[in-house]
Amino acid sequence: MKIGVMGAKGSFSEEAGRTYAKKHANLKKFELLYLVSAENVLSELEKGAINLAIFPIENSNGGVVLEAVHAMAKHNFHIKKIFEIDVHHCLMVKNDTNAGQIKTIISHDQAIKQCRMYLRRRWPKVKLREYADTAKAAEDLAKGKLPKSAAVIAARLAARLYKPQDSGRVHPGPQIQLHELHRSRKGIAKSRTSSPAGEACDHA
Repeated sequence: MKIGVMGAKGSFSEEAGRTYAKKHANLKKFELLYLVSAENVLSELEKGAINLAIFPIENSNGGVVLEAVHAMAKHNFHIKKIFEIDVHHCLMVKNDTNAGQIKTIISHDQAIKQCRMYLRRRWPKVKLREYADTAKAAEDLAKGKLPKSAAVIAARLAARLYKPQDSGRVHPGPQIQLHELHRSRKGIAKSRTSSPAGEACDHA
């Protein structure tokens, strides 16, 4: 079973993919493909390269995920299931970066929306920059592709995965979303056509 997720390794969509496979579909064998964008996920599903696609549809604080809506309008698929996961955002910096050095906060636009009150209150003068994916931003910060003056909003899982080359690790700060209880509604899509060759599609 090949499951494509809208996110990089360490993303909330990865968490959703594993949750669905293990708790909802009871799959013992599955492979996650990290396709980052909703367009990539649904395109690969329509081509038959994956069996299932997982992507966020709506967040309790950030609202409808427009990226997913735009991609859904372009592709032919069937919604198999919708379920929710808890989401906890953290602000991440490199270990040798202090608060006074932060000039830019980077993340997916949904994460920025979900943390907007915290950002307005704590970082009113810091530039906000949208990125393709929360976990991808954490990875690029760790690899030195983003400046040391940047901070990233992402899941704590991403901080555990991505270790910077020059300062030991990305430091996960406190949870920063608007409300302590925040949920993300994920869609599970399957193709309207046949499954990829050699892959039996689950019908749980």
